[in-house]
Amino acid sequence: MEIVRRGYVPKDSVEFGAKAAEKLNAAAQELVFLMDRGYDTKSASTFVGNHHLLSERQRMALARIVSTASAVQNRKRKELLQAPDYLVLDGFNTIITLEVALSGSLLLEGMGGTIRDLAGLRGSYRIVDKTIQAVQRGCTGCAGANRLPGAVGCEAVWRHRILRRPKGTAATRFGGRGHCGTAN
Repeated sequence: MEIVRRGYVPKDSVEFGAKAAEKLNAAAQELVFLMDRGYDTKSASTFVGNHHLLSERQRMALARIVSTASAVQNRKRKELLQAPDYLVLDGFNTIITLEVALSGSLLLEGMGGTIRDLAGLRGSYRIVDKTIQAVQRGCTGCAGANRLPGAVGCEAVWRHRILRRPKGTAATRFGGRGHCGTAN
């Protein structure tokens, strides 16, 4: 299997490096200011991006990491204070983010502590050399059965490859102290 760096773009070291940080932070503050006043994320990020001469990737990053104050408060209210007995997660997007991390590609911390990637697969997902390792790392410390949602397209291949792993080597359960995983 070829080695793939999920989400990697060579310009990221420049566009998100130390020199760009001041400009990106100012743009993020301005974007939040506009969104908190009811402006649409797309329109506001276009306006702020044009003002700061941001690349499309920088604009996309801002739109992914910035949230209104009310959205951050809403997310905080929903945070779990202790591990539940059962937790349903979006395993597919979790695996993609772990593949991005294992690839050494850009991950961003958004407002309210969210972790975002810029892989932007949108229906083009394929299994890469880091997929099984991502599943294994995502399942570390979890017990239980392999439960994956019904799948279509490339998800069917993903599901088949993961479920055919020897028992105990990969599951779709993440975190928590009891039963957790993606629902059927």
